[in-house]
Amino acid sequence: MTDTPLEVVSPTLTRARPRATFRLAHAWADGFRPRSPRGPREGTATARGHLAALLLSVIVAAWTRLSALGGVNRIAFDETYYVKDSYSLWHLGYEGQWADNVNEAFAAGDYSGLSREGAFVVHPQLGKWLLGIGPELFGWTHPWAWRLMPAIAGIVMVALICVLARQLFDSPIVTAMCGIFLALDGVAVSVSRIGLLDVFVAVFLLAGCVSFVRDQFSWHERLSRHLRASAGASSTRETFSLWRPWLVLTGILWGLALGVKWNALYVIAAGGIFLFIREVTARRAGSLSFLTALRRGVTRGGIPAFVQLVPTAVVVYLVTWTSWFIHPRAYDHGASGASRLLGLVRDFWIYQRDTLKFHEGVTSPHRYQANAAQWIFDLRPTSMMWSSQLRGNHEFVRASTTIGNPAMWWLGVAALAFVLIMAFSLRDWRAGFIVFGYVGTWVPWFIYWDRTIFMFYTVVLVPFVTLAVAYLIATFLGEVVPHAWPLIAWELRMRPPRVATSPRARLLAWALVILVIACGLFFLPVVAAWDIPRDHWQWRMWLPSWI
Repeated sequence: MTDTPLEVVSPTLTRARPRATFRLAHAWADGFRPRSPRGPREGTATARGHLAALLLSVIVAAWTRLSALGGVNRIAFDETYYVKDSYSLWHLGYEGQWADNVNEAFAAGDYSGLSREGAFVVHPQLGKWLLGIGPELFGWTHPWAWRLMPAIAGIVMVALICVLARQLFDSPIVTAMCGIFLALDGVAVSVSRIGLLDVFVAVFLLAGCVSFVRDQFSWHERLSRHLRASAGASSTRETFSLWRPWLVLTGILWGLALGVKWNALYVIAAGGIFLFIREVTARRAGSLSFLTALRRGVTRGGIPAFVQLVPTAVVVYLVTWTSWFIHPRAYDHGASGASRLLGLVRDFWIYQRDTLKFHEGVTSPHRYQANAAQWIFDLRPTSMMWSSQLRGNHEFVRASTTIGNPAMWWLGVAALAFVLIMAFSLRDWRAGFIVFGYVGTWVPWFIYWDRTIFMFYTVVLVPFVTLAVAYLIATFLGEVVPHAWPLIAWELRMRPPRVATSPRARLLAWALVILVIACGLFFLPVVAAWDIPRDHWQWRMWLPSWI
């Protein structure tokens, strides 16, 4: 391929829709290639590259999430709720009420502050069951054990972003970028090193996204084959199977995320919207009229997809409440006054209604609250751990603050604008997928402008910030070419195009990669609660709002 100047990364950038979507020659001209054009040897080398990227990323993630995990040797931040509720679940089967001011006693192994009276808790049970695996295995008196499962979840999260990046871009370089960027990001690291629930939500949502993208490849291969076969035929009736097992798996995984925290509901809703848009646009690319594409997008795409995704998630969500259903002393049992099964259903409904009312009314001010507009600019991170100790004449501190890697997050603002343009102007579905991630994990929080919310909620957003930044950088490297995919590329599972970019473009791209990695390493001590001199902590407080 010839070099492409920095100003024009690919000649296909000027084309909004693929031409002759069924013709292999035109797909080839646009840069799409078979997965292994030079035989199995190249395919093996590419697979090894992806594997190496994944292993390197997981090693970095294990280092950043497991080292000195129990450095802050006490209950920190909202561990006061989730760790104690986890203990109660594992020993009573439901969340019991705790006496006030029992954190020190709990950490010392005194659990007498727990009563058998059911407590009103505002998050489902699954995350607390997972949280308790570590201390059940290694002891509840070890703070590192409280944090072990979140740390493992954080490592799994990095592995999943590598798998997702491979699916989307099929480039070992982009896979490595996504994995390393997420492994070093301050939000992802800090939330993975404390006994909270949010990292479990992020893992289940990201695992669901992997399955979701796999469904896109499987479904669009099937749909494209039908559209090509019926092109020009007298009847274009769609007769292929509507069964989508990968979408059902997505529903299971997103239902598990919902069983940890309710904010997963926004991702399910955004995923449904994305699916419907893709159903219609794929049929339009297959030369169907808008009304026909819309009608079939509803009847053959949207409704069957909804049935396989949403009810599955709801059923899984209900299953995560099994322990509540079978323990009559759990909170709100008997609230309806009805008996037997109907009473249990009504009790559960009352509990869910009360939980919703609580979430709608959380407006008490907090020092570290941050509205959604502040999140992507990294303006008000949450301080979750802090301890200090004098050694001679020097003060040493351990701090865990959810400062997102500034180089990645601030570059991410430009990357978000870039993927929006690529999604709506050039119709690159991969950019659209990243936009879907922002819509599901960030945009809904603008509804709660007056609510008390925090930046650590963005642990579910971080993977999409990572993908957006990698997408932008990879475009300058030529590893990603924003492009609408022709239907023949779906049917033949072709590799997306790459181009040779100019030396200036590659130099800029690698400079950005180095900057993001270096910045992530620089901020690690103040997001991972590592033991450092206080003045080293102060060097890293670039903004007054970070303190």
